[in-house]
Amino acid sequence: MHAVSCRLVPRAADPGSAAPSIAVPQTVEALEIPVNRGVAECLIWGNPPAWYEVVIGSLGPGDGAEEVHLQWEPLAAQPHPRSRQSADDVPGTLGQPLAKWRRVTPPAGGVFPPPKLGSGPGENDVSGTLGRGESAAVHRREFQFPVWKTSVRGAGEWQDRRIVARLMAAHPRARVYVDLQDAEGRVSWREAETIASRLAEVALPVVDGWLGPITDVDGDGSLSVLVTSAVEQLPQGRDPLRAFVRSSDLAAGPQSGARSPNGPLDIIYLNANRLGDSGLDGILAHEATHLAVFCRRREAGLPLRAEEWIDEGLAHAVEWLGTGESGNLERRWAAFDAAPHAAALEVNRGAGNPAWRRAECRGATARFFTHLIQQQGVRSLPRIATATTTGRDALAEATGQPFADLFREWTMSERITWRDPESIPEPSEPGQQSWTLSGTAALGFALGHLPADRCYRLRLTGPAAAGLQMTLVRHVGHSLPQPIPPTEAGLTTLGRSLR
Repeated sequence: MHAVSCRLVPRAADPGSAAPSIAVPQTVEALEIPVNRGVAECLIWGNPPAWYEVVIGSLGPGDGAEEVHLQWEPLAAQPHPRSRQSADDVPGTLGQPLAKWRRVTPPAGGVFPPPKLGSGPGENDVSGTLGRGESAAVHRREFQFPVWKTSVRGAGEWQDRRIVARLMAAHPRARVYVDLQDAEGRVSWREAETIASRLAEVALPVVDGWLGPITDVDGDGSLSVLVTSAVEQLPQGRDPLRAFVRSSDLAAGPQSGARSPNGPLDIIYLNANRLGDSGLDGILAHEATHLAVFCRRREAGLPLRAEEWIDEGLAHAVEWLGTGESGNLERRWAAFDAAPHAAALEVNRGAGNPAWRRAECRGATARFFTHLIQQQGVRSLPRIATATTTGRDALAEATGQPFADLFREWTMSERITWRDPESIPEPSEPGQQSWTLSGTAALGFALGHLPADRCYRLRLTGPAAAGLQMTLVRHVGHSLPQPIPPTEAGLTTLGRSLR
């Protein structure tokens, strides 16, 4: 099996540095091969200046598994390559063009330029006046923290736990409260001040500029952060939970129907045990993005989406493109790179759905939306956030392109943007390869350089329900494949197609 995966992404830029450049091949072209009832076939002539790969995608819903097969082999009787008269037309059985090669232009860079960072605390920063040695009650505040309680029979429900926290850092735009149980010995004043300054000077400017400001629902003029080790007691996935937000905090009130004992409150909950992990700027930008999306949808009178993969994708994209930090993403990227065929893009959170927090699926979501925002620009973020439709239709509404086209463009970009430009795969041995694609997933299979004047047949088969896509990608050369249109009964014979 040759499930050739993408290379791990380039290293992240330092927050104050320029975006890293990504070297790409000088000429990369793609050709879409029609898939009919789960079957696609084409011919391709070898041309040593070019090397080839096949990108196979599945638009199947959810994270269901579908088995696909790719067979490629040299023809015993080599046909005359009559299609070489044109570098663009790909003739069919009647000499009519069925498709054209088109040049693929990858994104210009890995991350957007990060915002300029402030030189220090704002002029209204009151952190130094909080009194590190005093215990004034005025700097304390009570919060109700969600706790998952499991019964003897295995069922569970959310309950609330009272947390008393102390204000340990205050910035004109951010206030950091620390659980009293963590304030002594676990979270330092310097750490609290760092959180406040990075939120106010890095994360919020990005989110404000790209999605609009977070509504100050509690009227205190700033965004609150509660730092507590109680986050560790919440249900965890494979990756430790570093932070979270709740939409119900923003909407709390007698008329909202939301359940938040805190009352209206704009707040981020941060894990006190994970403050030493890398990527703080990215985490803060990620959670602030969630809050901004919640605010935009509330202002537009729209319900919160059930498709969390969209909102998580937006948050991951802002996290990376806005700050250049990858500490929260590297393991997810690596898991996606190692098994793209098993990384379903469209996965919604729900009871009994273990794929929701799987690293490879979150890696796919992060990479897809990063590519989407790079292509569409940051002005697309509010449109995606406030789309009136759901799921794939929401992305089509916000971008003006069918989801199938967005998905194909992303899968091709993965094979180009994230590849080591100096690495050209060795030719794969002819034969049949099989993979299992999980829902909206894709993989790349490198054919490498093909011998000159040799004709090969490629045939893809899979369930019609998988919604397969097949794209040929060629690097540099000008060899032309010839799609063979399927008949109503299935696939035309090779002899008929060349007659």
